[in-house]
Amino acid sequence: MRPVKCIISEGGGQYSTEETHFTNHEKREGWRLSCQVAVKDNMKVQVPDEVFGAKKWECEVISNENVATFIKELVLKLPKEKK
Repeated sequence: MRPVKCIISEGGGQYSTEETHFTNHEKREGWRLSCQVAVKDNMKVQVPDEVFGAKKWECEVISNENVATFIKELVLKLPKEKK
């Protein structure tokens, strides 16, 4: 899964861990990694259209293991018609 990039035109604070993922041009346009932006006040966010094409599937959980601090490995089995 790739990270969701969005444009934050108001709020969002300073770049930190995500800075290396963007060119200077993208930074000037306000591109950020949505998973790395701390919401501390009102923000104006523009989300790419492809994000809204997500599908919802009911899956069987095969395993849900802690592999490291703050990291889980979640293994799911897709329904046959979704493979």
